[in-house]
Amino acid sequence: MQINSISSNNWKDEYRDALKSTKELASYLETPLPIQPFSIFIPKSFAKRIKQSGVNSALWKQFVPNDAENNLAGLHDPIGDKVHAKDNGIIHRYKNRVLFSPTTICPIHCRYCFRKNELNLQDDFLKASLPSLIDYIQEKPQIEEVILTGGDPLILSNEKLDHLLLTISKIPTVKYIRFHTRTPIIIPSRVDSGFINLLEKYKNHFETLTFAIHINHIDELDKEVELAIQSIASTNINLVSQTVLLNGINSTLTELVQLFKRLNKIGARPYYLHHPDQ
Repeated sequence: MQINSISSNNWKDEYRDALKSTKELASYLETPLPIQPFSIFIPKSFAKRIKQSGVNSALWKQFVPNDAENNLAGLHDPIGDKVHAKDNGIIHRYKNRVLFSPTTICPIHCRYCFRKNELNLQDDFLKASLPSLIDYIQEKPQIEEVILTGGDPLILSNEKLDHLLLTISKIPTVKYIRFHTRTPIIIPSRVDSGFINLLEKYKNHFETLTFAIHINHIDELDKEVELAIQSIASTNINLVSQTVLLNGINSTLTELVQLFKRLNKIGARPYYLHHPDQ
């Protein structure tokens, strides 16, 4: 199933037209907002959904700045990115898999982001180098999986993703590729025919091609998002979801069950439930 009504450039227009400051967002939402050090980036198409959902909604609480961000409790690097960073966008935490951040850019800035320090400061260790990744993997044949993270890999064009996947596919020891992305939820038009063709092209270059969609609440789903997810599912790749457990947003059994059942129905298997640092 593909989304026939979406042009290949529409998602880039949505991305370029995003709200990028507290002033812009406050004006759009027609409410005063606290200024926070972590930057703002919300596509207007998604900001419209936030505004319609209201101030007490799961959408508002995830993406609109709030005073709780001033609480300095918790760890600066909660998942140990810097501890395991090899620079050039490479993070090697587990023996047989490596994370690669081909971009530090995201389709939206989540207020709870556990990489917000690195992304806000544009830390050098996240700056990608594909040749360095290839050299690193070739020196360590125990690496079987490359996990594309970020930022968000789907912010790259289809042409850049094609080059990335083709280059990695030439390394015989790499058997698995995994995408981690929020883009289909935020800008579902990104799942265009060119991207679906990429999945079809490369799913047989690896033993498994996995696509992990980051979604936290059933309210993030609408018709267009569901069509995008179903379009990915139609390629028969390994389609899973990841969810961050957030107090007051999805921290009840009912909310999680609703989300997971709906995801399962449209073809995405619930997989990760991430319990973050404060």
